[in-house]
Amino acid sequence: MMTSPSKASHSTCASLSRTTITRGQRRMQLTYENQEEILEEPSLSTPTDFKAFQFPYSPYSIQHDFMTHLYEAIEQRKVAIFESPTGTGKSLSLICGSLKWLQDHVHRHDEAASDANDTTATSTDASDAYDAELKRAAQKDALALYREELDARIRRVREREEKERRGTAKHWRKKQKLSSSDDAANPTITSLTDDDSEFVLEEYHSEGEDDGRDGEPKVTMPDDAADNLSNEVKELMKRLQQQDQTANMSSGSGYRQLLDDREEEELEPDEPKIYYASRTHSQLTQFIHEICKTAYADDLRAVPLGSRKNLCINKEVRKLGGVQRMNERCLEMQKAGGCWEIGLKGSSTKPEHRCPHLPTKDKSRILDFRDHTLIVTLPYQLLLHPSSRSSLGISLRNHVIIIDEAHNLIDTITAIHTCLLPLAQISLAQNQLSMYLSKYKSRLKGRNVVYVRQILGILRGLEMVVRKWVEGKGKGEKEAMVSANQFVHEAGIDHLNLFKIEKYLRKSQVARKIQEQEAQQQQSKTFGGTAAASFSTVPSLSQVETFLMALTHADKDGRVVMGVGDSPAEELYVKYMLLNPANAFRDVVEEARSVVLAGGTMEPIADYLHHLFPYLPPDRLSRFSCGHVIPQENLITLAVAEGPSSMPLEFTFEKRSDAKLIDELGQIVVNLCNLIPDGVVCFFASYAYLEQVTRRWEGSGGVLERIGKRKKVFREPRQANEVEQTLRDYALCIDSSETGSPLNGALLLCVVGGKMSEGINFSDRLGRFGTELFHHHMTTTAIHFGLLIIYFGYLTFVPFHGSLPLRRGVIMVGLPFANLGSAELTEKMRYIQERPGATPDAAKDYYENLCMRAVNQSIGRAIRHRNDYATIILLDRRFCTPRIRSKLPGWIGERTEECAKFGKTVGKVAAFFRKWKTLEGRGAAEGVGS
Repeated sequence: MMTSPSKASHSTCASLSRTTITRGQRRMQLTYENQEEILEEPSLSTPTDFKAFQFPYSPYSIQHDFMTHLYEAIEQRKVAIFESPTGTGKSLSLICGSLKWLQDHVHRHDEAASDANDTTATSTDASDAYDAELKRAAQKDALALYREELDARIRRVREREEKERRGTAKHWRKKQKLSSSDDAANPTITSLTDDDSEFVLEEYHSEGEDDGRDGEPKVTMPDDAADNLSNEVKELMKRLQQQDQTANMSSGSGYRQLLDDREEEELEPDEPKIYYASRTHSQLTQFIHEICKTAYADDLRAVPLGSRKNLCINKEVRKLGGVQRMNERCLEMQKAGGCWEIGLKGSSTKPEHRCPHLPTKDKSRILDFRDHTLIVTLPYQLLLHPSSRSSLGISLRNHVIIIDEAHNLIDTITAIHTCLLPLAQISLAQNQLSMYLSKYKSRLKGRNVVYVRQILGILRGLEMVVRKWVEGKGKGEKEAMVSANQFVHEAGIDHLNLFKIEKYLRKSQVARKIQEQEAQQQQSKTFGGTAAASFSTVPSLSQVETFLMALTHADKDGRVVMGVGDSPAEELYVKYMLLNPANAFRDVVEEARSVVLAGGTMEPIADYLHHLFPYLPPDRLSRFSCGHVIPQENLITLAVAEGPSSMPLEFTFEKRSDAKLIDELGQIVVNLCNLIPDGVVCFFASYAYLEQVTRRWEGSGGVLERIGKRKKVFREPRQANEVEQTLRDYALCIDSSETGSPLNGALLLCVVGGKMSEGINFSDRLGRFGTELFHHHMTTTAIHFGLLIIYFGYLTFVPFHGSLPLRRGVIMVGLPFANLGSAELTEKMRYIQERPGATPDAAKDYYENLCMRAVNQSIGRAIRHRNDYATIILLDRRFCTPRIRSKLPGWIGERTEECAKFGKTVGKVAAFFRKWKTLEGRGAAEGVGS
């Protein structure tokens, strides 16, 4: 079983050095390889025996190759792109390959020391051997000292936190008791009448302003009288204050406490670990379950990072349901100390009772997270967004980063750094900040007033430039696009330091204070607090902060769009659009030891090389792509150019609405549903086109009625909460089909890039494409792993796994090209084409690759395991062109046949399933005979 970090031994950091610092005690300091003091890192040899990886099953050759390539890539500090089709054991290969390296890495110095002893015994150069032995002994001593002092520091911090926690909870209970008594005596008087000093900003000094620490809020004088004093008087008062503070603390425990706090703040050890990121929490949960299948789970220490919705342990808060309500209630309880009641009711020393969302001042939690953890699982957003990493105290330096389901990584990075700011939010933030300044101006100290006024000027500038564009825009014009520098200049804010203002917004937490004040005022009007629940959990000023941070990207890396929303609201907005994801991802690549991108369908890989890693030298990049484990004859892929009536199949945007073409498509689907047993999944380019086609197919004697005689028809819902039920009904319909019955399976109509084309793996006879269906049930036991708590669930799979191999069909209708009329896509393609070194077809390749990546993700899960068999039908004559076929995954492209006539398609599909029906019958007969 996985162990809590508090009970586990510490792993060894391969890049530590020891320095002695006189401050009453000796201490360790981390030094990484790009700094002056370096510990020599002995190289690791890649295991050649598959047993060394402790794979839980007998691995296929491609799985062994995957693990060895992964081990080498991490050891050689490379950026690696791995493509392993669905059903080839990608997750287990990632786990065993990376954890084997981490296991060896922990002991690399011990092994090196052992090798050194052997070398010393036979060495003819006694002096060199003696020096090497001394060096390795010093390394081991440094590591041992580091572990010992880290344990002692964590114990001290936890003892102090426990006292604070009990004291705060006691105060909270007393306050609640008094508040209840007051409410009973006078129901109209609540705690909302308390002093509002909590909403006043602490004194803030920006860079270079006599605070000694860049941008840290601090409180020095009781009022704003210091603003009228000279700099010399201020400096004298500061020195006197520091001397008094030192004198008061040096004779008692306060001085030692200050030293401990400083050392704990300055010393943040961070041993090499694995950060595993994926798109959703359900995928991360499945990854943890895969780890539990391996031998590594016995000693593994893991931390899952996530939102309150997924990790909150308070039953009352979880009952609120909505994310916004949970966030607001959580913050309220943290403020009052109420969430700590969970621990006090049981045993506050038990880690499973500790709130996973306590503030970051809970330093033992941070130390657990940094030093007791081997693997951290987290969603994309927490890894890819710098401010999210900073708020969690995550450093990627010298760690291994594994990004699974990386086929949409470029789009995800672009989306994270793209920010839309409605004009209504700008106006709201401006009004809120103006009222805040008017109310608290006399109580704000330091540079707060200056910064608040600067932010108000920015808000007015943003509003002005958008309204100016509206007044001058032409009739029917929906968008205008300018560079970031031009936008900042037109807004009149180019003289301001946006980095310092963003830093002020982040450190002063002015957005949160304004939001809490607004919520309290709203709540006070109702005497019951019901209005506060409807208050937005994202402050308006925080959205402005995100937009300002986006403007600090390099001017050439993005554009600012001013636009009008769709009718009827036609809301005005300003939007920052990222064009260059490479620079946004570069800090991750440069800090990490190794970055691994993995996916079932990574083709076309050229996009990653050209648009994500153009700055990396070829020897830093590594690529691995494997075929499938199925035999060649288990898959047939057909590119169909014509329909039954010899009508050319070309589903371009201009032609696809033709009624005759839609009727031709209907006849094709009817014929294929008669030939393919069990389940069929048919993909369309968009929801709009799916609706257009189904409207044409409806009615008496229509296509849907004809299909319904053989298969029940299901359609992908637009609402996410309806997806699971649709999949369950579809699956049960297939599983309940009886041999010889006229009704044989089901047809599922889906959308490329929709809810059913991402991360869904249909099992057994479900065919076609997708995902094991499950419910995530919370267990009653929470396991605490350092920083956060997770309830490990179990997967309840739908009980329709048949004993027969898969029989499935996937139909792809046309090529889902993006709308070239989009101003954002046009600007992106222009940016790509105008980059230095771009090929003449760079923009065209990008446009095609966007389409083919979506196609590959949809069709790439047709096969789930070695005994599966399936057919993939590509309906568009453009699939017959070499340029498009070359962008299919290798294991699909090499099996693709061109069918110029539809008759050939019918013959091949019929023969394929007839063969498998014969083989299944023969296998069943042999089973009975044995």
